[in-house]
Amino acid sequence: MSRFNLWAFLPRHSKGYLWISFLVAIYIVMVLSENGIFEPQPPLASFGNPTSCHVIDLTTSNQQKCLASQTPTTPKPEIDAQEALHTESMGLDPKDVVILVKTGSTAIWRRMPAHMSTTLGNSKLTPNVLYYSDSPDDINGNPVIDVLANVSATLKSSPDFTLYQKAKYVADDNLYLESGSMEGDYYLPGGWRLDKYKFLPMFQHAALAMPGKKWYIYMEDDNYFFWSTLYAWLATLNHTSPLMVGSPAFRLGEDFAHGGSGFAISGAGMEATFGKDPKLAERWEQYAKEQCCGDQVLSHVLRESGVERCKELDGGGWAALQSLPTWRIGFGRWNWCSPIMNVHKVHQKDISRLHVFERDFKVKMEV
Repeated sequence: MSRFNLWAFLPRHSKGYLWISFLVAIYIVMVLSENGIFEPQPPLASFGNPTSCHVIDLTTSNQQKCLASQTPTTPKPEIDAQEALHTESMGLDPKDVVILVKTGSTAIWRRMPAHMSTTLGNSKLTPNVLYYSDSPDDINGNPVIDVLANVSATLKSSPDFTLYQKAKYVADDNLYLESGSMEGDYYLPGGWRLDKYKFLPMFQHAALAMPGKKWYIYMEDDNYFFWSTLYAWLATLNHTSPLMVGSPAFRLGEDFAHGGSGFAISGAGMEATFGKDPKLAERWEQYAKEQCCGDQVLSHVLRESGVERCKELDGGGWAALQSLPTWRIGFGRWNWCSPIMNVHKVHQKDISRLHVFERDFKVKMEV
C-alpha cells in the first residue's frame, strides 16, 4: 500500500493528532533555536575554575575592529579607596557614561519607581542619568524631560500625536495616566505610535547636554541592567571609534540595534553625528513619520552619518545585550558562564528580585 493510500486510510481523528504533533514539534524546534541550542559551540576562554566554567572570548581576532587597548583606568583622586578599586576592576569610570532612559506618560508611574531605588538607585554606578518621556514630569526629585517639546508644529499636528496633546488636559484635570486601577485613572491609547519619535530628539539632547563622555547607553523602562558587567564589557571596546553596539534586529532588509535589548553609542559616534549637527533630529522627522520603529530610525540615521552597528561582536550563540525576559532565557553548557548584561521585559517584581539577587551575590563574592 502506498504512503498516500495509508494516509487516506487513517481515521480523521488520527490525522488531527498527527498534525497537532507536527505543529508542536515545529514550535519546540523554534524555541530551541531561539535560545541558541543549535548554535555551534563558540571559542571559549577559561574564567574562574577552568575545569567547570567558561565564558565567551571577547578578544578574538575578528573583533579587533571594536576592541580598545587594555590600558588600566587611573582612579580619580576624589574617589574613596573601595570605589577606586571597583572602578579599576570595571575598566570604565561610570562618570564617563551617560544613561538615556526612555519612558512614557502612560507608563512612567507603573514602571519607573522601582528603578529609582534599584537599577538607577546607586549614584556611584549611575551618576549621569537623563530621563525622557512625552510629557514633563518629576520622579523622586529627578526631572523628566518632554523630549517631544521641540519637534516641529507640523509633526505635532499629525494623528500620531493625539496622546501627546490630550495628556496635557488630563494633567490639568488632576487625573492620572498610570492605569493603577484606582479612582482618578484616565486611559489614553496611542503610546506606541508616539514612541518612535522620541529616539532622535533624545540623543540630540544628550549630545548637547552632556558632551565628551565615552559611552551613551540607551535604556527602556522595562529593562534591567547589570551595570558592573556592562561597563566591564564596554571597557574592552574602543570609544574613540564611531561605534554603535547592540543586539541585531532586521526590518526591510536593514540591520539595526534592537532598542528593547538596550544599546550603546560611543563618544566618537555621538560627536560625529548629533554633536556635529544640532539639527540632525529635525532633518529626519519626516523619515521617522514614515517608519514604524524608533530604534530602526535611529540606526538608519547613524548609518547615513557614517556610524554603523558593530557586527564583529555578533554570533557565538549568545548576545551580550539580549531581548528576552527571565522566563524565556534558555541556558545550558553553551552559555552557563557567559556574561549577561541585561534582562528585558521586566515587571516590577522582576526588578526587585534581580536587584536583591545582584546585591546578595556581590556581598557573597565580596565584589
